[in-house]
Amino acid sequence: MGTKIKIAQDLKRYNSIGIDLVAMCVNDILVHGGKPIFFLDYIAVEKLNKKVSLEIIDGISKGCKEAGCSILGGETAEMPGLYKKNDFDLAGFAVGIIEKKNLITGENIRENDIVIGLKSSGFHSNGFSLIRYILKKKKLIIKKRYQMK
Repeated sequence: MGTKIKIAQDLKRYNSIGIDLVAMCVNDILVHGGKPIFFLDYIAVEKLNKKVSLEIIDGISKGCKEAGCSILGGETAEMPGLYKKNDFDLAGFAVGIIEKKNLITGENIRENDIVIGLKSSGFHSNGFSLIRYILKKKKLIIKKRYQMK
């Protein structure tokens, strides 16, 4: 979640990072044919900011509703001295179930099988590293163009 957290902090918008956290965990279950059943989160902060935390938790709740799984709980840890002011980290994990006979392992993939791609609803997980790279590069180009320091 590191890169997406940095973008959320820059934009001061935290409502989508919880959804993305759930999605990253649940997608790992779904690609194997499983059904997500529950999710737990962990938020580590320098000092709890109620507004930011509620936005994040709201996103986690929405992500779990979309995924059809429950939130069993989570942990919030205040760690002054470890995190800088207004800095935080976010982690989570999901548990799912599947009958062993229905487990998708990839061993049945054969030449001439058809691959189906699904349209993304937007940028997710590792895509944010690329976005930050592009924005940083664009900012440098703009600074050079206008001789800004």
